[in-house]
Amino acid sequence: MFLLLLSALIPGVCTILQVQRNERRFYDQLDGLWTFVREERNSPSVGIKRDWHLYDLSEFENATVMPVPSAYNDLTADREVREHVGWVWYQRKFFVSVRDKYYRHFVRFSSVQYYAVVFINKKIVGIHVGGHLPFEIDITNHVLFDDENRLTVAVNNTLTSETIPPGEFRYIQKQHGGRKQYSDGFVILEKMFQENVKQRLSISE
Repeated sequence: MFLLLLSALIPGVCTILQVQRNERRFYDQLDGLWTFVREERNSPSVGIKRDWHLYDLSEFENATVMPVPSAYNDLTADREVREHVGWVWYQRKFFVSVRDKYYRHFVRFSSVQYYAVVFINKKIVGIHVGGHLPFEIDITNHVLFDDENRLTVAVNNTLTSETIPPGEFRYIQKQHGGRKQYSDGFVILEKMFQENVKQRLSISE
């Protein structure tokens, strides 16, 4: 409900064609190691409610690093991470030169599974639902020039009967009272870019 309500209020999220480099466009890849924080399994949006995007996630007690793109479920022997369903948080910093102030600036995600909430410099800039199409968000009015910019992405990999693909999670009772969870989970699966598009300026007296 939170995601669908905000998506109606925040413009600028759209699906797009392949990223390109030409006389009007250039881009920087944001692939690499990102700070990674996992909420408690199936937590009720704790990070959203507590404004985790306002903080440096690397200072969190359970912070680690995660390569982007990747499926975090495939990269660890830790059962809690491998079987995690719910919210995880990614964060990294990037630099924008003052010479690029006459460009429009976007962040582009090639694939995020399944719900993504994107923040730049502590401000929410967009929400996307759906794991199989690229999308970009205009961050022109939020970037800092000749300074570090902090990009935070909250992702929820929960699948339901209404997602594509549809899915569910369920608990199975084990003999000794333990519970095992089965689910699909992928998160940031494809390359990510910070894209810059030269704008046309109108000059008036």
